[in-house]
Amino acid sequence: MDRGWYARFSLLLVAVVAGWLALWPSLDALEAVPPAPQLVKDVFKGRISPGLDIKGGLRLMYEVDTDRYLETQRDRDATRLLRHLGQELGVLSEDEVDSPSDEKIAELKQRVTVQMAGQRTIVVTFANEADVEALSRKFLRENLPNFGKQSTRRGEVKLVMPEERIAEMRDKAVEQAVRTISNRIDNLGLREATTT
Repeated sequence: MDRGWYARFSLLLVAVVAGWLALWPSLDALEAVPPAPQLVKDVFKGRISPGLDIKGGLRLMYEVDTDRYLETQRDRDATRLLRHLGQELGVLSEDEVDSPSDEKIAELKQRVTVQMAGQRTIVVTFANEADVEALSRKFLRENLPNFGKQSTRRGEVKLVMPEERIAEMRDKAVEQAVRTISNRIDNLGLREATTT
């Protein structure tokens, strides 16, 4: 055989063995491959970090439904408003505010109704016009900080969420979504992952 062939084969063999030795410490986590000896780890210190591209790169794009978040918050506020109005009007005791009975809710709804009108508006209608006084500024500040009075007429009060508050809540919804996704990615132990 040709002597040049032996030289090329030897060079290829040395390259394959050196490549394997350089890669071996990075494969310690695999059960199918025996762990690299300490001497190999000391000589070949650079390890491959399996990022998302090696694990099968992934790009996901989520969209936060901020309108739905605002509606959910509005609904929660409306429920809380009705219950606290029940306490203010003497229909519910302090102990019943968090979990009123169906009978008490029915009694309360005979005196006051709370309706949602659009994404940022709650309309409160009182059976007795004098009960409108229950919706004082102090009451709203303590029980419904996301809303302010827009208008009052004949036993009906329109409460509206200000634009500044809507912007804050939209930002909060996005931040909360990013935090949730980041926590889930961190729990998977993935490196080089970015969430924005």
